[in-house]
Amino acid sequence: MTLFTWDHSTRRWRASVLPVDRPYSLGPSTMLVPLANARYGVLTSERLRVNGEPILPLRVLDDRDELQRPGDAPCYVSVEDEPEVLPFAGGDGPVRCARCGSAIAAGSPSITCASCHVSVHQTVTLPCWTYAPTCPACPRPTSGRSWEPEPLASPPGDLADDV
Repeated sequence: MTLFTWDHSTRRWRASVLPVDRPYSLGPSTMLVPLANARYGVLTSERLRVNGEPILPLRVLDDRDELQRPGDAPCYVSVEDEPEVLPFAGGDGPVRCARCGSAIAAGSPSITCASCHVSVHQTVTLPCWTYAPTCPACPRPTSGRSWEPEPLASPPGDLADDV
């Protein structure tokens, strides 16, 4: 999961990939806690709001949720991660690259789209993921993230400034 916090100096969103093996502090009394299936919960004793609504001490977060304390700039979470080249795990039979159509050998460098879950080669000789600006099966960009919060006009203090 990615946490977007507003950077006052650059006036842009700063994206931080959250650790999957330990909680992440958003201040003295607010923690993002990793849960099963790459989900996170927010645990707080503050007057934190998620999508404008007050929450109980624990809430499971969804993609593009907004977190905000009164008087602070909001921050957002996204389940989308940057594409990562990994050894292909293989399948129950031959798996074909969604871009070039040739078989992807188990263990060969590949990328699986986080949006539509198709697999493609990503090697020096077969750069199928980076060949075009979007995934061959969906509109997800092949570089960067497909979503980022809109810029803030004049944000108050930053939620993660207390970290």
